[in-house]
Amino acid sequence: MGIVVQRIRVQDSPVTAAPARAWDAAVAATPAPSLLQSWAWGELQGGHGWTPARRRVTVDGVEVPVSLLIGRALPAGRFGYVPHGPPVAAARLPAALERLAELGRELGLAFLRVEPGQALEPAPAPAWPPPGWHPAAPIQPHTTSIVDLRPEPDALLAGFKPKTRYNLRLAERRGVEVTRETDAGAFAQLSDATASRHGIRLAGAAYYRDLLATLGPERAWLYLARHQGRPLAGIIVGRFAGTATYLFGASGDAGRELMPAYLLHWRAMLDLRQAGDLQYDLWGFPPGDDPHHPWAGLRQFKAGWNGHYVERAGAFDLPLRPALWRAHKHLSTIRDTLRQLKSRSGVRRDDG
Repeated sequence: MGIVVQRIRVQDSPVTAAPARAWDAAVAATPAPSLLQSWAWGELQGGHGWTPARRRVTVDGVEVPVSLLIGRALPAGRFGYVPHGPPVAAARLPAALERLAELGRELGLAFLRVEPGQALEPAPAPAWPPPGWHPAAPIQPHTTSIVDLRPEPDALLAGFKPKTRYNLRLAERRGVEVTRETDAGAFAQLSDATASRHGIRLAGAAYYRDLLATLGPERAWLYLARHQGRPLAGIIVGRFAGTATYLFGASGDAGRELMPAYLLHWRAMLDLRQAGDLQYDLWGFPPGDDPHHPWAGLRQFKAGWNGHYVERAGAFDLPLRPALWRAHKHLSTIRDTLRQLKSRSGVRRDDG
């Protein structure tokens, strides 16, 4: 079966509400909808080094919307990245990747990287990954924990581990206050403090402001926790198709003993549940018991919410111009090594 392509050149014409709504409705109707496949997410990344390209491909007779982000691998070539896509049922992933391979060739890409957001349950057939695809390092969290928001608040609270319940109540007793806000300035300062404390790089103020503006007040919620007026910690949550996703978290150097992160997430869960969201994706959960894993320090915090552990399908590259793909991998390895040498060991987010 051939590929069906709908050409949408967003870079050549102003974005209007009608195509964005139609696109999001189509993504939301798939078996595996994700914020990262939404129209606004492509627009956000389009302002930060990527070119969004939205296409509709036919997989087993079903039209599927797929959002690609196109970047430059080397001066001589471009590559495509499909975050949390294609949004099909797990059993259809091999067929969908065949269609995307055709699309990558049509677009003249050096290689194509896909990172499905769904778990392999049941495992796809006949083989995973399909021939020609190579495992790659995930860009998004490969494993996560998802909290079911459907129970009533008392039942939801009772489902948390005792230490989590204790810490969020401790924050309340000590006068921590959580508010939903629209200005990313205070959050950016907390993010800078987190990055400095752990020797890591985090998104800056410009990206946070763009995220809030592009996703809009219905899709991106920012919360700050304060004590006696002083910002202690904050989180940014994205919303799409009934799933709320914890995208970013940050905290200052003082007041962490007040446990503001616990109250932040609890308040967000209550608000999101009331707004109609069904689940809360904690966006990264350390796999196994490896104490050296970059997220090992998050295990106790994130495990305390008693979410459902999910291992996603992974990330895979399809070399379409093998020499450029190999050169890109080589340069990426060098950059990653230099980054590790410059950074101290630490976690990606500061949650506790």
